[in-house]
Amino acid sequence: MKAFQRLPKARLALSSLNSPSKLFIRQSSTNESELEISAKQEVGALKRKFAEPTISYDYLTPTSSHLLNLTLADILPEECWAPNFSASDLTLPVVGDTPLPEGHHLVYCPPQLLARDLLEDGTDNMHHPGRPFTRRLWTSGNLRFHSRPEDGLPMKLDGRRVFCREKIRRINIGNDLAQITILRHIGYAPENTSPLKFVVAISETRDFRFFTDKAEAKAGVGHQYKPRRDHNEIKAFSFTPTPSLLARFSALTFNAHRIHLDVQYSQVEGYKSLLLHGPLLAMLMLAALRPHVEHGNSLRIFGYRLLRPVYVNEKIDIIVQKTGREPTNGDYSVMILVGGVVHASGRGSSKGIDEPYKELDDAHLIDARLPESL
Repeated sequence: MKAFQRLPKARLALSSLNSPSKLFIRQSSTNESELEISAKQEVGALKRKFAEPTISYDYLTPTSSHLLNLTLADILPEECWAPNFSASDLTLPVVGDTPLPEGHHLVYCPPQLLARDLLEDGTDNMHHPGRPFTRRLWTSGNLRFHSRPEDGLPMKLDGRRVFCREKIRRINIGNDLAQITILRHIGYAPENTSPLKFVVAISETRDFRFFTDKAEAKAGVGHQYKPRRDHNEIKAFSFTPTPSLLARFSALTFNAHRIHLDVQYSQVEGYKSLLLHGPLLAMLMLAALRPHVEHGNSLRIFGYRLLRPVYVNEKIDIIVQKTGREPTNGDYSVMILVGGVVHASGRGSSKGIDEPYKELDDAHLIDARLPESL
């Protein structure tokens, strides 16, 4: 991934956009008043674009989850398969009480846009900060799976209607780089009802980085893997990703991003080949953790970072570690290695809080930095 440098920030709460005293620009300049005006205009435009959350709907039928199982079955060891999946019977399961496997929500509630609304690189325009930022990478995220049987959680592949509510949580703008964090809530939504009235089943953040045409693709900050003595290490599995894997995952997620499908375009952006999707890497790490969570438990919290590009036709190794010395410790780490170098890492826990999810302060906060040319 492209290395991110710490940027000076100008922080502005959007609810106080009209109050100049709330604007702080950490950049020395003799034209401070001009900078303040430009910053207010920039943040104001982003506020108008991202003011309202986006809500999409889907039905938790087994189809998408089953197709994902088929896509991953040949690369995952059997113990990493989703529960109730069997390669001996590839028939679509019936609607029932099968729990939605951790991470499979990523193939539901896709962006619902017309083809003409896609950007030049094939991505959607829902979170795009606008020019000059023309290239996107998925760089990290966090997941929390809520388990409250009295509320029908965890979610099941029972055909019920679900909602996904997305909103921009934070924006960080630099000269050649914009960072955007998205907050997502997923839960059941009976017909003709508002999703704001129902319990959240999955809460998620996603972090994207948008680059300008002039920004160079850089390798990122991966490091050579060295086993630690205080961790119980397990080599989960190895495989070599193929273009067909990327094509099938792109179809399942309704994702037309060209860096996963068009090798010539990927090279235009500075990459040597097709890149694996960020959510696909997260899915692989979740699958690797599946057999190591204590019997009777499930993964409750998972966070991940995508440090360097992972390309097709390059062998990857996935390592799982149980952290801590206590045998009952429910914390795990997982890494994706290419040539012994860590390209992605994650940490999960089977411990969690069963209280209903309380959303963070609903007011958006935008961090903005002005171009040095001003």
